[in-house]
Amino acid sequence: MATPHRLVFAALALLVLGHAIAQPAPEKPRPDARFGNWLFKTPDPKVWTRTEKNGALVFAAAEPPGDFCTITLFAGDHAGADFPAQFERAVAADLKAKDTVKIEADSGAKPGKSAEGFDTLTRSLRTETSTMHNLHLYVGGHSGDRFDLAAFQSSSEDSWKQHGAQASQFLLSLKLANSLPAGEVAKLLGTAPTEAPPTLPGFDDAPAATATPAAATPVEPANASVPNQPEPVIALAPANVPDRPLNQSPLVVNNAVTQRNGRPVDGVKLSQHDMDIGSPSIAVSAHGVIHVAFVEQHRTTYAYAVYHRSSSDGGKTWGEAKNLSEDMPGLKVGRCYLLIDGRDRVYVIWRTALAPNFPANIDPNAVGSCNLVYRVLEEGHWSRIQPINSPASAQTQNAGSLSYYAAVDAAGRVQAAWNAMPDFWHPELTRISGTFHQHMPGICPGLVFQATLDGANPAAPHEVFLTPILGVVNAQNPYGYYNVGLDTLNGYFDAAGAAHFLAAISWTHDESLRHVSRYQLIENRQMGPVIDLPELSYHAWRDFPTLLVDAQGRRHAIAYYPAGEHPNVRDYLVGSDEEPVIIRKAASVKGSVAGFQACQGPGGRMVAIMEMSDTGERGEGETYVSISNGGAWSTPVNVTNNAGRRTFASRQTSVASNVAVAKSYYPGAASAAFDREGHLLLLMINNEYGLFSSNAFGVELAGGSSGTPTLQFLRF
Repeated sequence: MATPHRLVFAALALLVLGHAIAQPAPEKPRPDARFGNWLFKTPDPKVWTRTEKNGALVFAAAEPPGDFCTITLFAGDHAGADFPAQFERAVAADLKAKDTVKIEADSGAKPGKSAEGFDTLTRSLRTETSTMHNLHLYVGGHSGDRFDLAAFQSSSEDSWKQHGAQASQFLLSLKLANSLPAGEVAKLLGTAPTEAPPTLPGFDDAPAATATPAAATPVEPANASVPNQPEPVIALAPANVPDRPLNQSPLVVNNAVTQRNGRPVDGVKLSQHDMDIGSPSIAVSAHGVIHVAFVEQHRTTYAYAVYHRSSSDGGKTWGEAKNLSEDMPGLKVGRCYLLIDGRDRVYVIWRTALAPNFPANIDPNAVGSCNLVYRVLEEGHWSRIQPINSPASAQTQNAGSLSYYAAVDAAGRVQAAWNAMPDFWHPELTRISGTFHQHMPGICPGLVFQATLDGANPAAPHEVFLTPILGVVNAQNPYGYYNVGLDTLNGYFDAAGAAHFLAAISWTHDESLRHVSRYQLIENRQMGPVIDLPELSYHAWRDFPTLLVDAQGRRHAIAYYPAGEHPNVRDYLVGSDEEPVIIRKAASVKGSVAGFQACQGPGGRMVAIMEMSDTGERGEGETYVSISNGGAWSTPVNVTNNAGRRTFASRQTSVASNVAVAKSYYPGAASAAFDREGHLLLLMINNEYGLFSSNAFGVELAGGSSGTPTLQFLRF
């Protein structure tokens, strides 16, 4: 471990600048690479090893075990109203993450200007942890609506001196992409012809960087022409989460979740009313707290609400359910997501109706306009309900959201994307008569918006895509425009915050696709590869093909295929001609698939959750789970063993009469996450179905049925 430092604190910043101060100032290094909004000169790969962790880019020099010397480009964020305060919070968050217990010396934040004119702040510190002393040099940049950060840090004074000159050159090379004129970034990175080299910026007299999540690069107008960028591997959780094979879990015995005596294992029950339940969602915080959200019907009012629960002991015990939507009485709620950003803030997002008596669908398909809202749990307190889209009303229904998805991007920010009818934002696609704009029947919901959520301060929505507009409008054909409609959006967001999603094509002029369920990848504001499936019926609303990314950065669409000899769930490698991989198929031709869900895990892990009956009998339906990182899918594991739960009892009430009761179980929707030890966490709905009958002299006197869903948690 590093020994305590004896250097004078005032000399701390000079160590990193010593090389430049001892000689005439050299020309500043020219950037040759990009990370998020940062442009930088790649440091010597013989000295610095490159990794990406928790949404940040880290260059590390070789050090003895226990020590470190790093240059970090942190993920960025939307710029707050108070740049110095945001800078201080970012530095404090990073120091806390590094287990700082004491600040021994501090230069304070020093303001400056870059060559492009945006504001900068630098700060040097010497700190103490429980085991070592550390040196830090932070720099923050505020450009437009962006807040970006970097840092040079070391646990050794010798390493600080040894690598300070190279770190200085790296930090002096930094530029912010959104501060440059259009086209300059491509020229700097060698992706466009260069003219005279642009002015190379610096950060005044201090090379530095700061730490805080970074914001997405501003999105150009829909359908703008942009160069294709290499697809970054998605990073939704720390890459060092260990891999624990599911079939080695103590819960999994003989391919079924059973006790030693063979009886099925029940999960921890989390539902509040055991009424109609939908949209389960689960995530784990950086501190290991498990959070879940779900939509459930109230037992007495029959209204639907969005609930949240959490556990800080690995799922053994849970806090009380909190109704997050009770401040919107009379408004229906629908599909929800629970997400945790890079700053450990918990977001619950859901659909809500435009007005009383309007719908809010739990299914993901685009039926009925809704508003998107959310609440965020930060430092133990829930925010008020916040809007995401520009709120629509009963009078402005076309301004509402339709299908939507939300995810944490690879830089640790929470993003939401949704589609809408374009009429309100593109009046040129309506038929104008005086001041009245009439909807054109060929124009469909192909307009996609996106918003970044930052605590209780969501960014204003911005347009990211509009399906191509075709046709001609003239006096003879006043309604001639048409486009492709989108439905059931799902996917992910990269480190720059750009949306990559798979969308159902809900309308087309191509008659050959009338009985085909088409799904198309949309990224870089372009429509890409397609996957055509047999007509999916109601499965298209609930069990839609889901876009995941494996450990090699390849895209996969997990889909239900109903037309096979044995109904099955498949893995399509997007953009490839390879045969799809069957993850699991029903064991017999009479078998059925009730549904499936697919979830993204850390390090490119992919989870498929499948509700199947091998016999076709509902009472023998099971939930199966399989995992892959891009290679072979693991053998599907039965995690319910509902067949072992079936019971039948008959009681003779007289010589000629009896009462019979039968119980069976069938699976519902589920969601999955991984904890920091690599254990799979499963949040699933399981349904109890009861039948009873009273007979006398061979005549049925009474009978009926009941259904009781429960939401259960299992840790494997």
